[in-house]
Amino acid sequence: MSMSLTSDVDVLARIPFFDGFSEENLKLIAFSAENRTLPDKLLLYDEGQLLHSAYVVVSGVLRGRRKSDAEKDEAGREIGPGIMLGEHALILDVRAEEGVRVESRARVLQIRKVMFRRLMQDHPEIALTLRSRLTRSVLQAAADLNAVGDRLRAIAD
Repeated sequence: MSMSLTSDVDVLARIPFFDGFSEENLKLIAFSAENRTLPDKLLLYDEGQLLHSAYVVVSGVLRGRRKSDAEKDEAGREIGPGIMLGEHALILDVRAEEGVRVESRARVLQIRKVMFRRLMQDHPEIALTLRSRLTRSVLQAAADLNAVGDRLRAIAD
């Protein structure tokens, strides 16, 4: 395995979206991902744009801004190494909630939806791992919402 592939697998292993994925699965994803170097000021995608890829920031700094941030003269959020952008785009048709621009030269791993879906078809264990993790996440969110509802009902009484 090349040094670049090894380092890409290490990066993916630290991304919460890939929790529970085997090293072999991470190698497949890293191998299918496109390594991109992005110049300063490049608009990676704009708010509202349909996303066809997810991006894992390996190095550099990007800035996420909503149009409402610009109206309030806010800088938006800083996005650095170890952050995954557009993860839901790998499994759903989603639009970007914010525009993302490169602030300082960055390297990202671009994971295209079509490639990720092909990997899930060819390697069903990837889909099963993802389904299991997403199910746990939804159940936890439901439990959290129930707890909030209980607190709100207690306040109302």
